[in-house]
Amino acid sequence: MSKAHSAYSQTEKLRLLVTTGLFAALIYVFTAYLHIPSGAGYTHAGDGLIYLAACILPTPYAACLLYTSDAADDLLCVDLGGRRIIKKKK
Repeated sequence: MSKAHSAYSQTEKLRLLVTTGLFAALIYVFTAYLHIPSGAGYTHAGDGLIYLAACILPTPYAACLLYTSDAADDLLCVDLGGRRIIKKKK
């Protein structure tokens, strides 16, 4: 465990975990359902929440959300050389 992480009290650690979990859920919903079409594909509203979380949360928690968002994005679309194509639901 890192020195910075061990400096938090149990209550603070729990608050950070709950906040991170809430951000993860919101990022998934915003990534899955709020697409903004652009020239070569789309942008999703989850990006804005990632930037907000990066400002609010300590680095390890914000990095965790970055990977969560990337995983949600990969589940929902195909990356073709920088272009995103949304998979159609069957």
